[in-house]
Amino acid sequence: MQTVIISENLQGLRADIALAKILDISRSSLKHRIKNLLINNKPRAFSYIVNLNDSLSFLLEDLPCLDAKPQNIALDILYEDDALIVVNKHAGLVVHAGGGTKDNTLVNALLYHFDLQKNFDDKIRPGIVHRLDKDTSGVIIVAKNVKILEHLQNQFASRTITKEYRAIVYDNIKEDKLNIDSAIGRDPHDRKKMKIDGLKAKYAKTEITVIKRFEGFTYLSAFPKTGRTHQIRVHLAMIKHPVAGDKVYAKKRTDSLKIPRQLLHAYQIFFSHPGTGKEMNIQAPLPQDMTIFLNKQQPQDI
Repeated sequence: MQTVIISENLQGLRADIALAKILDISRSSLKHRIKNLLINNKPRAFSYIVNLNDSLSFLLEDLPCLDAKPQNIALDILYEDDALIVVNKHAGLVVHAGGGTKDNTLVNALLYHFDLQKNFDDKIRPGIVHRLDKDTSGVIIVAKNVKILEHLQNQFASRTITKEYRAIVYDNIKEDKLNIDSAIGRDPHDRKKMKIDGLKAKYAKTEITVIKRFEGFTYLSAFPKTGRTHQIRVHLAMIKHPVAGDKVYAKKRTDSLKIPRQLLHAYQIFFSHPGTGKEMNIQAPLPQDMTIFLNKQQPQDI
């Protein structure tokens, strides 16, 4: 175990930010390397706000020996400048290696088109600010250096970034607008699934706006106000309107209809540009498979 003491210039910071400054590594790398964090001999989360003379003890592990290599995978670039890249990720593309996936990821594609690894000590997830599920398409931001990465991560942590998703769900939602406000945690019986009030459940909120109703389906916008794993999918399943094609939270129905993937798309994102301060709004057009699916549906009778 290593132990560090919080000095005056670090008090009032989150524990992960303070440790990143002390160890001179990025926060994204730190979160994968720090194990068994104790603050004043008590287990604490990275979000804990540290005080002067707090004692932080931890194990610092080496990053896994997994060297992401460039692969010639086409990218749909929505925006790029010296600070960041915004990509329209296609469905079926994993964001980075892990969980049995070693290559053919968004990171492999990024490394082919951009020289990112020189700017990051995290060689597995260089520049990755946030993630999308493998079968969720849409807009995703990638930073070009650690300073930009941490600025954007702080915007996500402070919930100043707004994301809009588009989804097609089973059956008709009666309300035109609704808020879903239920904590989400890991399913104790299946580590790949999340559930309402699961293990270590955390507050989660999603705002829903219905766009159009069809016979047997609803097309809607979803605005996640928090960033929990599978949040939109779990919240919609909770209200008995799971995402069409979701093989985890609506498997029986999806298998019977043979919908090839979950019809969920990260449609647009609003954020403050870390370099210029300009308010950015970047959209990823609705993908062809969702457009074709909608065009085949019959509008609900009024």
